[in-house]
Amino acid sequence: MKPLNSQTMLHLLGACLMTFSLVACASQESLAGAGEACSTSSDCDGALRCKTKVCMTPEDAAWAGLDKFSFFVASQAAMVKLSGHKYGFGGDLRFGETGPGAGLRGADKICQTIAETSMPGSSVKQWRAFLSVKADENGKQVDAIDRIGEGPWYDRVGRVVALKKADLVTTWHRIPTADPAIADDLPNEWGIPNHQPDPNLPPVENHHTLTGTSRFGKLYPDLGIYNPAVQAECIKTKKDSPETYVALLVKEGFDEDYAKKEMVETNEFCAWWARTWHAYNLGEKSDYRSSTCNDWTTSDGDPANGLPRIGMSWPRAEDAKQRFIGHWINVGRSPGCGRGGQAFDVNWDAGHASVGARGGYGGIYCFAVQEVKQ
Repeated sequence: MKPLNSQTMLHLLGACLMTFSLVACASQESLAGAGEACSTSSDCDGALRCKTKVCMTPEDAAWAGLDKFSFFVASQAAMVKLSGHKYGFGGDLRFGETGPGAGLRGADKICQTIAETSMPGSSVKQWRAFLSVKADENGKQVDAIDRIGEGPWYDRVGRVVALKKADLVTTWHRIPTADPAIADDLPNEWGIPNHQPDPNLPPVENHHTLTGTSRFGKLYPDLGIYNPAVQAECIKTKKDSPETYVALLVKEGFDEDYAKKEMVETNEFCAWWARTWHAYNLGEKSDYRSSTCNDWTTSDGDPANGLPRIGMSWPRAEDAKQRFIGHWINVGRSPGCGRGGQAFDVNWDAGHASVGARGGYGGIYCFAVQEVKQ
């Protein structure tokens, strides 16, 4: 086992290497500089928790630290604290920023602030919110997948989230290369799986996470623009000329391996293409803001001002057979951009549709820009 260096020791203040159990644990409090470590490995459950603590193998503890920390789901507690509002930011993520592109810049600043709180020194990294917008400060479309680097990405305690960018836009609902301990419950800034941020309390209905993004990592077009004939032609091309279909996906910026897998498994691309092609090539203006809360600048609860696209940080059971669904980037849309969430605002007023009314609180995914450095 590699010895812990001084940097790792600094950022794992609560870590303990237990001689007999070979498990190291750090409490959420101890990660911030106080608290106590686990006493026995039996305290740790299958989700790598022990009471209010996060558990790691000694090897994980040695590797976890500033160098690796590069992903988290912004927790409800953090969003509430930074927004200064009991219901969080809603769809307005400007966080003090003004002017064109303020929503995206503010969201990045939120990620940076939360990362620094979790692990001092992390703010030196280039943190990016996994969000798409119609227009940045230069008036250009931004796709979430193109703003986070190439990977790999790790959570707060050093577990793999994804090894490369192509892993993030798989047709699978979850990220295939993610550590099994977190693949179905992506962790918050403390490395704690976010479905149950406080292990002393029941799990929270909080999986809906803002993205404004399609499963391919691209800006999600408004649902009002759609051409079924284009979709039908796309599906026909997929069937009759697989090489042409794969070339189309690659031209649109998708990984070739992903394109070949998508060709076999789904028609998701053709549905997306039918909307995007119609908007681009027929000169019709698609109101992309409906999927991004006016590019993350409004918390108005009127659904007319936005129906943000959301992913699931943890999946849900679809039916009695307990088959789980829930794409981490795009599974549907929230009913509005207002502040609130099902976890603590079940009976939201009529006409005030919140970002989390069906199970969330307006959380976002945060990535540090990584460039394939193993």
